[in-house]
Amino acid sequence: MVEEAGSMFGHVLVVPFPVSGHTNPMIQFAKRLASKNLKVTLFTTLIVSESIKIEAKPLVIESCYHTERSNPSISSIGGETQSGSEVHPADVFEVIGLKHIPEIIEKYSKSEYPVNCLLFDSICPWVLDISKRFGLIAAAFYTQSCSVNAIYYNIQKGTISIPIEGPTVSAPCLPLLATHEIPSHVYDIDSRPTSLSLCLKQFSNVDEIEWHFFNTFDKLEKEVMNWMALQSTTKMMAIGPTIPSMYLDNRVERMCLGVPMVAMPQKTDQMTNAKFIEDVWKVGKRVKVDGKGLAKRDKLEECIKEVMEGDRRDEIKRNAIMWKRLAQEAVDIGGSSDKNIKDFVAKIRIGGK
Repeated sequence: MVEEAGSMFGHVLVVPFPVSGHTNPMIQFAKRLASKNLKVTLFTTLIVSESIKIEAKPLVIESCYHTERSNPSISSIGGETQSGSEVHPADVFEVIGLKHIPEIIEKYSKSEYPVNCLLFDSICPWVLDISKRFGLIAAAFYTQSCSVNAIYYNIQKGTISIPIEGPTVSAPCLPLLATHEIPSHVYDIDSRPTSLSLCLKQFSNVDEIEWHFFNTFDKLEKEVMNWMALQSTTKMMAIGPTIPSMYLDNRVERMCLGVPMVAMPQKTDQMTNAKFIEDVWKVGKRVKVDGKGLAKRDKLEECIKEVMEGDRRDEIKRNAIMWKRLAQEAVDIGGSSDKNIKDFVAKIRIGGK
């Protein structure tokens, strides 16, 4: 719901990593900020901006006019380094952002609504340097679950050592995890080394960022959120659920719909999400794989039957409905996520006046 029209106070420049799984949830969060009479501008690459013009309304889009159409590294931003390429797309986006974001800030500094906050994707920690340079409020947005991010945080801080040795992994605030239940690029560090590096760098300057926003809601990951909040003097806030980030975090969407799930994880954080779906939130079953990591048809059929017809059907359905209700309560007016967003908006407005 849009608040009463009036003068806008504060201007947030949003910087998502330019792939749909990161851009979409940040657009939804940005729209919620805009609905509270903040001016919100979205920075992205030209190619992404062309695909989100309708979806991003009423946000202002600032795209970088770069020779990206002829640059395979830029056009494939979000994937692993291409064969034969020495530059990863994430590095290319950093170069682009470090050049263009200051130009946008300087342009708006002469306007009625100068930028006073940078809200950036957590896998782009270099944006913090720009916020420091211009004296702006810094806020990071995390697209993956708080539980998965807690794993990365513990690795970054040295609590969990990699490569993983032994059959299980123990970390504060998390259940005991088998090695195949942690993100795939953590237990097999050679599978996606650049992806792992990006995930760990999220927490390289965590104590210097004023606000941290997680695409979850308080009761879904309460213990983890509370533990994360104790690790830093900065603000750790649950503001979800927003639109999920494709394969990264689609468990949030299904929670909101009250849909029992059959999880068939393949890579990255899907393994950890599947563990929580079955054993923690108890809203579904995960398909067991063989020694080659393949899921057989009979195993998939077993999981579907158990969710739809088995002894746990009623329990799974009750839990799914419960999480749906709690998700709705979090985003409703006066809910925990709504309150967290209002606290942030109040801070931006003070800085914008």
